[in-house]
Amino acid sequence: MENNRKWVNLSFLAVAFLTGMVIFMLSQKFAVALDFEGRVQNLEDYLRVGSLATGGLIYLVLYKHKIANAYMDEVFTELTKVTWPGREETFKGTVAVLIAVTIAGFMLGMVDWVWSSLMKSLL
Repeated sequence: MENNRKWVNLSFLAVAFLTGMVIFMLSQKFAVALDFEGRVQNLEDYLRVGSLATGGLIYLVLYKHKIANAYMDEVFTELTKVTWPGREETFKGTVAVLIAVTIAGFMLGMVDWVWSSLMKSLL
């Protein structure tokens, strides 16, 4: 379990960073929509600091939360038990997906062509 600690902390850091970025982007959109940028000097700096503080607070809450830590420890323990596919199996799966997508795209293109031809002849 101690071996998982660095990955748990890294995942908490990633969640905090992404949440801070989302908050920053949303607050910028709201600031433009509500016309705060003209009324508040250095608004972008305030938004950055606020987003950074929110991300840091989220990290600290997750870091100190016993249930979140126990859950993430279990997740990483289970991930070590997963049997990952090898190179050949991954290649075969990728080829199968590409063939299936190509066939589906061709079929949908044909349906679209028939449907548009039918609509042109009716209208």
